[in-house]
Amino acid sequence: MKRILLILTMISISVSAQMSEKLKVVNQKKSIQQEKLIKPSFTSSSKSDPFWSDDFSDPSNWVIEHDATACNLDWEIGVGLSTGGSFGISSIESTTASNGFAMVDSDEYGGEEGGSDVEDSWFTTANPIDLSSAESALLQFETWYRSYNSEQCFVVISTTNDDWPELTPEFDASTNPNVFSVFPNYGSGDQPDSNPELKGINISDIAANESQVWVRFHWTGTWGYAWFIDDVSIIEMPSDEIILNYGYFSMGGSEEYGRTPESQMNDTITLGGEVYNFGANDQSNVTIDASITNSSGTVLAVNTVQDVLENDSTAYIQDLVTNFAPLAVGNYNLSVSVSSDGDNSNGENYANNSYSRSFEITENLYSLDGIGVYDDESLAISVLASNSFTDNEDGLIIMVYYVIREQVRVNGLEVALSNADSYSAGAEIVPFLLTLDAWNADEVFDRMVEGDFITVEDWNLDQGKIWLPFDETVLEPGSYFACVELYSGSGDNHVGILDDETVAQPGYATEIYTPSDQSVYTNGTAAAVRMGIENYVSIEENTIENLVSISPNPSNGVFTLTSNTSDIKTIEVVNILGEVIDFRTVNGTINETFDMTSFSAGMYFVKSSNGTSESTQRIIIK
Repeated sequence: MKRILLILTMISISVSAQMSEKLKVVNQKKSIQQEKLIKPSFTSSSKSDPFWSDDFSDPSNWVIEHDATACNLDWEIGVGLSTGGSFGISSIESTTASNGFAMVDSDEYGGEEGGSDVEDSWFTTANPIDLSSAESALLQFETWYRSYNSEQCFVVISTTNDDWPELTPEFDASTNPNVFSVFPNYGSGDQPDSNPELKGINISDIAANESQVWVRFHWTGTWGYAWFIDDVSIIEMPSDEIILNYGYFSMGGSEEYGRTPESQMNDTITLGGEVYNFGANDQSNVTIDASITNSSGTVLAVNTVQDVLENDSTAYIQDLVTNFAPLAVGNYNLSVSVSSDGDNSNGENYANNSYSRSFEITENLYSLDGIGVYDDESLAISVLASNSFTDNEDGLIIMVYYVIREQVRVNGLEVALSNADSYSAGAEIVPFLLTLDAWNADEVFDRMVEGDFITVEDWNLDQGKIWLPFDETVLEPGSYFACVELYSGSGDNHVGILDDETVAQPGYATEIYTPSDQSVYTNGTAAAVRMGIENYVSIEENTIENLVSISPNPSNGVFTLTSNTSDIKTIEVVNILGEVIDFRTVNGTINETFDMTSFSAGMYFVKSSNGTSESTQRIIIK
């Protein structure tokens, strides 16, 4: 199988089969070129009038076109525009929305006539813009957008009006200096934090000091949502503006865990941040201040200086701390800030120079996600669910990456569940672990340990989590994937697993296996599938796990179910279609033999119930 880079932030909704599969294939190796986008908090330091601006009150200022060989979708420019499809998004709430804005409504077009078209639609300034007096140039615009499929939103700049590149959803903007990706890191369902969002692109290398400049907004994709644009201008670049893209506390990898057991702490850590110089000037004495604090005060602080950061460049400024004493169990906060001689707390562009996040050191719970740890104000959560995927209701697998630094015993997985109305008791989950070798070989069924089917009960949904035990397993230092396999149970039941999007993770951190195409997709988020180590007890369970055994398994058709408990009240054998093919009421200890030699070979499920909870086990008939 081919491992495909995929971002998924799925929320389960009841939609048609065509619209329920929202898979986004993207290249997650973002270039610096693609990252040249200001943050919504950005305020230009330029006090002069813009070199050029347009508020879309006059549609004749723009030329609207599309690739007639690919689609019939056009942008619209006007007053009071709104999306018209079945899955529309709200209109832009821009500064001058009342006098007009631009919109491309992919959802309406795809639902009515497009469907599978690779849409290719754009609009361009009708007249050239004179930037001959501009020593630097920043393109600003207000925008509103929601990502859905493999679509891309580009800005393209030209000084000749005849060198426009052909753009597709797979186009890599870093290969052409005139092309900029507006939402390079977006996955399915992502949208800006505010409506509108102010975007800014440094077009100085292409447009500054040019007497003729054309600006184009280009949409390409298949049956997405919509993209809005308003209030476009070109202004002078801020002189001094550095941006802290993010800060990090690393113990050797790119992933950042929300909870780390104290036994898995490293004695060498890296504190630092990614800094981008968005200003026109080179910056001197670029300084990262990073600290780890808890309720008692500062535990560790570092100060790191880079002498010069050239304009339009990115640097990782960090400090390596060796012989680091492991942190005690408790809650901590990472704070990172950046300053320079030109951009510091005394200046007006300092709002985007800081970053912080919380994390926890635990006794025996390991989690990539920070749900319950991160501040609620910053927490961004979506849901991964089996019924978010067409033809993948059963057998969908979610895998989360963990680094084991010291030998440890693992006894199960804890999973955080959504209790939204879309999800009900009766869905089933199978927990298992994969080694890195099995993952590299795409062998999702070469499992080092696997638990039984666990049925999601109402009380699991009430508590928002479920404990999935398996045989205690010793993990040696290395990399592993904690995995859950999702099934709908005997009815149309589905489980929603919380997915933490608060901290950007590497693509491999959370992966999803879809049985329909037997492919593994990367996600770049932190699904809430957690490791319980050293006899971790998640919550007070109410199940009958490990009380029933099946032998032999696999079987030639005859097998025996035994148990030394008198709690079991009913036993049923179910095929993969959910049909009950044998049902028995029992009283006392169990020693029941089943003869299935007349049934087809394959996988069946044996469900044992005590009236309040249920255990499901697989039986393979040869």
